[in-house]
Amino acid sequence: MNCEPWRPDVYRAVSRNQRQAVIQAAAAAHLELRRRALAGDNAPAFDPLNPPADMGFRAWCQALGDLGLKVDGHAFDLSRRPALHAIYDLIPATAEEAQGRIIALQKGAQMGLTVWEVLADLFMAIKWRPITIGMYLPDAKLASYKSEHRFMRLVRTIPSIYRALTSPPDGALRNSSGEGNKLTRTLLDSIFLFLWTSGQALTESFPADVLSFDEVQGMAPDDISRTMERLSASSVRFTMMLSTPKWPDADINFWFRQGTQHRFHTECPACGEVFVLSDHFPASFTDHHFLCPSCQSELENPQHGRWLATYPDREIESYHLPQLLSPTVSPKQLLWTWHTAKTGEQKRNFMNRKMGLPYADPSQIPVGREHLEACALAGKLAGAQWEDAGAGTYMGIDQMGGFNAVLIAKSLPGGRSALIHADAIFGPDPFADCDVLMRQYGVTCCVVEGLPNWNDAKRFANRHPGKVFVASYGDQADTMVWGDLVTKADKKTREEERDRYVVRLSQYKAMQSALARITDQLTLFPDPAGLECDYRDGAERRVCLLRDVVFEHLTKVALISERDPETGRWRSFVKKVGIDPHYAYAWMLLDVALARNSGGGQIMLGDTSGTNWMPGGEPTADGMGVALLGGRAMNAPDGSCGRCDAYQDGLCVDRNLAVGATDPGCLAFIDAGG
Repeated sequence: MNCEPWRPDVYRAVSRNQRQAVIQAAAAAHLELRRRALAGDNAPAFDPLNPPADMGFRAWCQALGDLGLKVDGHAFDLSRRPALHAIYDLIPATAEEAQGRIIALQKGAQMGLTVWEVLADLFMAIKWRPITIGMYLPDAKLASYKSEHRFMRLVRTIPSIYRALTSPPDGALRNSSGEGNKLTRTLLDSIFLFLWTSGQALTESFPADVLSFDEVQGMAPDDISRTMERLSASSVRFTMMLSTPKWPDADINFWFRQGTQHRFHTECPACGEVFVLSDHFPASFTDHHFLCPSCQSELENPQHGRWLATYPDREIESYHLPQLLSPTVSPKQLLWTWHTAKTGEQKRNFMNRKMGLPYADPSQIPVGREHLEACALAGKLAGAQWEDAGAGTYMGIDQMGGFNAVLIAKSLPGGRSALIHADAIFGPDPFADCDVLMRQYGVTCCVVEGLPNWNDAKRFANRHPGKVFVASYGDQADTMVWGDLVTKADKKTREEERDRYVVRLSQYKAMQSALARITDQLTLFPDPAGLECDYRDGAERRVCLLRDVVFEHLTKVALISERDPETGRWRSFVKKVGIDPHYAYAWMLLDVALARNSGGGQIMLGDTSGTNWMPGGEPTADGMGVALLGGRAMNAPDGSCGRCDAYQDGLCVDRNLAVGATDPGCLAFIDAGG
């Protein structure tokens, strides 16, 4: 037997405990080799760094287990996890078999799949070498933690791999061993890069052959798609991603739904029925047993069965692994956790981490289809129409590169509003078309998203002074702070140096108020099928813009209030659910533009009590009166600010706003006669 003598000095580690663990593992391996030699077993010893060409990943892992591989201090063993055998068999034996494949695993917590991922990365680095593996986490802190406490902790139990990873290569200038840089590790002639998706440079600067995404619930689908371009120059282009899900159609669930959607079907030994056990929770669960939903027989092992794909012909290989497939989780534990889940956050925790399923708490997603249909019905009863032109209207614009999502509305008595136009503008200069809409609809106030094209938005605002404001965001008490609102500090600053055409928003409060206009039926929609246009979302298609796109976007926004796990403080934020809902943000900005009527300090919600909406006619305002601004009725604008009796030396005294004498008048304009 070819057995290199055990030399503890080559297993240097960064701490005494690590060094002791490596020495003990190496000693155990050496004693096993001596035992085999004394027993006359002359078969060549398994070398993790030189596995047979035909050895697959699962066989390689099991051989490592025989050599003493440990996971969190316990011997590696797949015998109690037969459902995972198919997951281990997903890793190709050769780089040629891996070309272009994508594997997505949507899982419950503590399913052992991070171990699967780390071992797979080691296997590929050894068998497919030389390759570069990008191991991506959501942020830098997690990347560093995984390298030190997940990756290296596993490697330290495999002496030969640990030595190859930490010893200087032949011909290297350095002569000392060590675990090296946490974010860049080299094994033989393969490289591991521990990176994160939260920085654009890190998703676009490192070419790779294999990408491994962990904790995908903290990554946007766009982040992953952008990072996958790092494989373009490789002949391998293999990708795997895994995570517990969080939101429907978002994070790992987005990729799972794009794929084959393999689910484990348990087979009942008594009646032969095959079923997905999680589909029958909690009916088929008792404190001590899982039950067959057909014959109610007790199931000794829910992992007795097979994987079946819902869409077997799709290219992405996606699998769902709930904790029901874990031998360490009992039905009693599952039932207890479910019955004690009282809050929305507890229920989401159960669905995400136990069942491996996405969950949207209805209380966190304010707008549903039923709210939108109710506003459309109210619009029908009130005779709301799509309009080709207008005067005294308001506009909200969300913008991306070469695309502007536009919504235009008009005010109604009682604080209500009606949508009169929606647009999807694609092209190299979408703001040029917005210039046309400003004139066509006589827009009094427009609020446009500042990013990503801040300069384009500012130029648009400068072309329409006093009418267009660029939105930015901050953590503030007020829902909105207008740039032309005069403060004591502003009075000491020359007017031309003020950034007047910017509005600073609390995004959470602004979105909350905007969506409340829908849930409280303070807005009217015209016929949802009455406005068609060409829309691009991957491919160009003809859509009914309000029904097919705007309504969908308005249901893809969640308002979240949760405790920050690091600081312990509560924070509130807007969450995009599954897609980038451009028209939801355009709606929010439209509502901000409408709110400027109230003086700009807050969003005013109307009083709809006593409102009588007459079919085909105008609403009556029984007992509501007319909304007033500083004692002035909201009349149509008819001149410039300098002609208004509220104008005094660059200041609107009614609204405490900095204005220019030539700025167009607002709806509170009253001619001073001069």
